[in-house]
Amino acid sequence: MRVEVHPATAVLVLSTALALFALTGCEGGQDPAKTLPAATTAVSAYIGREACRDCHLSTYNSFVRTGMGRSFSPLGPDNTFGEFSNAPEFTEQGLTYRMFERDQKFFMQEYAKDSAGRPLALEEHELIWVVGSNNHGRTYLIERDGKLFQAPVCWYPQETTWALCPGFERMNEHFTREISQSCMFCHNGVMPAVAGRRNIFEQPYPHGIGCERCHGPGEKHVERWNSDEDFGHGSQDPTIVNPSLLPAAERQQVCFQCHLGDANQTERIIRHDREPESFRPGELITSVFVPFRFVDPTEYDFGLSSQADRMILSACYTQSDGQLGCLTCHDPHVPVADHPAGFYSLACQTCHEVEDCGEAHNAREAAGNDCVSCHMRRAEPDDQRFSEFTDHWIRRDIAIDAPDPREGFDIEPIFPQQYAALTTGQQAYYRARALTQMSDSVPARERPAMIAQATRLYGEAIEEGYDTTDSRYQYGKSLLTERRFEESTEQFEAVLGHDPDHRDALFALGQYHEANGDRAQAIAMFDRILASAPDTAMAIAERGRILFDRGEHEQALALYREALNYEPWNVTFHINVGMSLAATGRMEEAAVLARSAAQLDPDAVNVWQFNANVLRETGDERGAAEARLRLEELQRR
Repeated sequence: MRVEVHPATAVLVLSTALALFALTGCEGGQDPAKTLPAATTAVSAYIGREACRDCHLSTYNSFVRTGMGRSFSPLGPDNTFGEFSNAPEFTEQGLTYRMFERDQKFFMQEYAKDSAGRPLALEEHELIWVVGSNNHGRTYLIERDGKLFQAPVCWYPQETTWALCPGFERMNEHFTREISQSCMFCHNGVMPAVAGRRNIFEQPYPHGIGCERCHGPGEKHVERWNSDEDFGHGSQDPTIVNPSLLPAAERQQVCFQCHLGDANQTERIIRHDREPESFRPGELITSVFVPFRFVDPTEYDFGLSSQADRMILSACYTQSDGQLGCLTCHDPHVPVADHPAGFYSLACQTCHEVEDCGEAHNAREAAGNDCVSCHMRRAEPDDQRFSEFTDHWIRRDIAIDAPDPREGFDIEPIFPQQYAALTTGQQAYYRARALTQMSDSVPARERPAMIAQATRLYGEAIEEGYDTTDSRYQYGKSLLTERRFEESTEQFEAVLGHDPDHRDALFALGQYHEANGDRAQAIAMFDRILASAPDTAMAIAERGRILFDRGEHEQALALYREALNYEPWNVTFHINVGMSLAATGRMEEAAVLARSAAQLDPDAVNVWQFNANVLRETGDERGAAEARLRLEELQRR
């Protein structure tokens, strides 16, 4: 059995409240100065939201009750909403999930059922952290060896139901979806990654989004106000950013860092010289990202993080010279539930008179003279079930009640002025990246044309002088997608000219040489990875696979065990260890690995095929029969 290794892409999708901070008061006798519309506070360090409390007590106490303020927290008895009462259980896509409390800790089980209805391949994990405020949903995280992983089932309070989390209904990763720094960027306060370690964060973790997400790092600000220096009240403070004093574009883009992300419409490409976490309030979002969208927006479909994407389509936005924005309607320091009735309609009336409404008086009265209910649709977004969100595309007529599948697949930069400032080569590269990533959200028939266009643009980018490590690597990947293997290899070799230790290029070259029978060259590539990163489990496993294919099963077993030690959640490594044990006649030990693989991925056909074969060899006819039944069920599905 030849098992391919595919690294999982960490995705975490949950709602956060609409965001902007504008500190307005300071308790304790201080009178905070107005702040400069500084472009960046990069010289300062992040210190956490607790440092803001003493001077901004009332604002702090209000903010921590908002959706953002409650976006991430440890899970405990004082942080549940009844969702674990009576050990709820449900079945979806052939797997059963059970959530329960034990000794004031909370757990989730996932299992298939055998022919008698008994649990089969049961996997259980303690839920350690919760992402989400319970306004729209809650996602639960587990920990393995210092890494965070998303549990597959979410709680949806609007429908008071448990169901598979967003994305899991299409591809169930069970308990193996890693939480990346890009996930945490918008779902928590600042969480620096541990240098040289993938998806491991410095502790202690913040408990919720903090002030610095919108005001910038606060170290210099706190030092200034704690000093004995008399710098005069009322003067501008260059150590912190007040978004309300920024120019309109920069002010909006504080929110855009997390709310310009409609999975149905938009793709943000990270600039090659920046990281998402390097964004500072006061910058334009295009300093860090190059955002694209489909030219033709969908009328009906929208994503849960689409607030900015949809708002900028609105005539209210385009015709107000940027004056209408997030702060027009949202006070990010105040929980939505604290707003009085009619709060949002009053925001509309800063530009519109009630008498301007063309609706009949009786109809307006029946709707409570609520502008939003008529002009901003509430519906379930296309990437989160069981939750209603507000579509922020403000329209005169929103009488749409059916999905509208996308028909046009041309893309455009969202901010053409900033895009035009890029070099020709950069423009080609970023457009190619956007086409590549957006091709995942189009019908299968459209994808080859988008990939072909991306491949051509990568080549043009390099010809125009944008010859970088990533432009070469992405070009190679695109050629590989088109099955142009020799050409892709040339690009991966060129990557090594820029970065001799580039792991992904070395790995691709290793697999290429292995597929072409040059095992010595393949091993050389994998060894180069391990020389600089000895804990790269996939490179270790690939070396093991070469040895296994040569019949050196004991040596392969040692390498597979080493890979498994680094990534005990990797189902492929469990299978590989099991196959090596079986090849050396240790069937009982192989059966243990077969069962653990089934626990990790009870939906994998090859896992149950392996279980059926190994259990039959051990004489466990009943277990083998149940494995065959599960295999047949998956094949029918």
